[in-house]
Amino acid sequence: MRRSACPVPGRKGLVHAVLGGFLLAASSGFALAAEPLFSHENPRFRSGAELMADCASEAPAAQGRCNGYIMAIADVLGGAGAQVDGVQVCLRGDEGLAELVAEVRAHLQANPARQAIKGDGAVAYALSLYRPCPPS
Repeated sequence: MRRSACPVPGRKGLVHAVLGGFLLAASSGFALAAEPLFSHENPRFRSGAELMADCASEAPAAQGRCNGYIMAIADVLGGAGAQVDGVQVCLRGDEGLAELVAEVRAHLQANPARQAIKGDGAVAYALSLYRPCPPS
């Protein structure tokens, strides 16, 4: 009885199919998801202005980017002792997405200078004003 090199029967074919698909896509000119990380351009971060533009837009895709970005930063800040750009937030965990987006939007509208910094820092700072941590 011959043993397969792959510990799960049938997985070897699946692995080859997936890898073959990636190679086919790459050789036919389709961009792979990780390709921008290796491009000649320097990595570019989302600015507060770009975030504000998405949040102020009526387009569903822009609204989705706004909501997703703010929720992702809030998720990162939800861990004990977590910080973004040195800013800590004490979220209670019962905040809704609409509530967090409204707070960030209001902060960016009232403080246009914050739109010039990286988006994650702008979100963290706005949320730190909304849900400050008690002094240590």
